[in-house]
This record gives sequence, C-alpha cells and structure tokens, in this order.
Amino acid sequence: MSEKIDYQFIERHLDTLDNLHKLICNRHWGGYTLGTRYPSVIVLGKFKFDECGNFGIAKITIPGPNNTEIQLFQDKAPKVLDPKILFQIHPDATIRSSLVSKIPTSSDKCEECGEGWTIDNIGDAASNWDGSGFLHEICNVIAHNRSELTMLQGLIGAAGLGLCLVDRIRTEYGGTK
Repeated sequence: MSEKIDYQFIERHLDTLDNLHKLICNRHWGGYTLGTRYPSVIVLGKFKFDECGNFGIAKITIPGPNNTEIQLFQDKAPKVLDPKILFQIHPDATIRSSLVSKIPTSSDKCEECGEGWTIDNIGDAASNWDGSGFLHEICNVIAHNRSELTMLQGLIGAAGLGLCLVDRIRTEYGGTK
C-alpha cells in the first residue's frame, strides 16, 4: 500500500457534492473490486475514508478539562487531513468513525424544511429514522420533539386528562426525563 496521499486529487473531488459522491463510489469500488488499499484520510473535518475504501462519519476529539472531550473541527477544518499528522499535533486525539450507507445528494431535500445540501453543509445531515431520506441536524431535533409531543398528547387524551401543558425536562445526561 502506498502511504502517499494524493491531496490534490482528493481536494478536486471536494468541490461539489456530486464529485464527493463520485469519490466515495470510486474508492469503494477500488477497495472492494480491485483490492486496492488506500491511506486513511479525514475529509471536511467530519468524514473519514478508511484503507478499504469505506466512507463514514468521523468524530475527532481531544481530552478536555474534568474528563470532558473537546471536539475538533466544529467550524473550520482542512479539506483533507492525514490522521498521522493529526496525531503528531494532538497525540491524545481520538477518531471515532462509523460507516454511513449514504449521504444526501445535491438533489435531496430535507424532509422537514425542504432545503437541500451542498458540499459546504454536508456535515449537517442526518438520516431519518427509517433511512429513506435526510434531515438537517436541527430539523431532526425539531421533528423528533414534535413526534414526542404528539405521542404524549395522545396518551394524555387517552387518559382523559383534557388539556395539559407538556414541557420537556432536561437532565444532566443531555437527554430528557
């Protein structure tokens, strides 16, 4: 396996969402059909290509104060980053990645707000619960909250409690009670 990363080749494919999709398909095809092994690379600060050509979401963190984690690259990120360079700069960094079956295309629209995606906002995409479409991350929260409230209102109505004010209670664990 060649350890040289062709940054320019990868960057050329990060100019549009359609080209990113082509890069994903080509690396996957090369890895699984031809048996090509690629250097692992982080792209757009949020995604990772592995050695086999798989593509996934990457969460890159460094240790913070009081056993917390600081997420790197929330706003600005290099288009292409060799993980070895990241570990030279931040030896305690952690990269967690999970494979994704697909990301939105330039023609996909958010099921909540109707807006689409570009290469600039592709990191703000979440699959809906059944994997048939996509939502922006904040739209996913809104849709989930609406679903919870609708379910609670149905339970309250079925219990015969009439009109009730329902409010979510935040917990220290980041969820609701």
